Amino acid sequence: MAGLYSHTTRSSGTTLTAAIYNADHVNHITNHVPSQMDDYSDDIAEMQAQTDPGEDGTESQATSLAGEIERLRFIIAEITGNTYWYETPASNLSTGTVPEIFAPAAAFKPDSTSPCANLASNDIGVLEQSYLAFDKTSDERANVQVMSSPGWSGATMEIAVYWSAPTGTTSGNVVWDVKLENTGDGITLTGASDSTEIVTDGHNGADALNVTSALSYSTLGFTARNLLTVQIQRDANNGADTLNSDAWFMGLRIKFT
Repeated sequence: MAGLYSHTTRSSGTTLTAAIYNADHVNHITNHVPSQMDDYSDDIAEMQAQTDPGEDGTESQATSLAGEIERLRFIIAEITGNTYWYETPASNLSTGTVPEIFAPAAAFKPDSTSPCANLASNDIGVLEQSYLAFDKTSDERANVQVMSSPGWSGATMEIAVYWSAPTGTTSGNVVWDVKLENTGDGITLTGASDSTEIVTDGHNGADALNVTSALSYSTLGFTARNLLTVQIQRDANNGADTLNSDAWFMGLRIKFT
């Protein structure tokens, strides 16, 4: 890695004065900046050079700046999961994989005022799926508390409802109301809904899983690691709710966008 700046060549017999001597050294000092140093990518092989720095107790120490660069390249490649440090990763820290969690029916507690049925299991096969049954004639509710993602920017949250219906039920719509209370450190727990979103979803057929379109929640002052209280309700009295049976609630997918 040579310098990218010029240096005056002195001819034989030139008297080395203090001014010449000092000017030559000042030239080196002035140009000893990254933009004036040569690269470490003279060819593709050098550009791809990477060295594993090891682990705690098995360190591989660099003996030159080139060695330091190789070790940093190795870590970048390891973080991105690519072969080489400069390859575009599948995701990045800003717009990469959006954190999602699933809050299953087993995590919900039937509401104390208008409760749905207690947790039950659908044992149609070897594996059993847990669900909460919501009545077809009266509005029933259940509640859960989750923590917002530690890496979340706090912009928007999306929720989708996973549900099914008893064997033999082939069609009909269910109207789901999803209420949300967002509470941070030092904020009073009121139990009041900060936002309510409603979605109508059709049953896909006998024994089918149904997933609603995503409900969006924003402008609620979200921050990372807030306490989110979520209430799910079947709005059975809504004219658009036409499923003539219990609706089996199986859980919520919560996406922190």
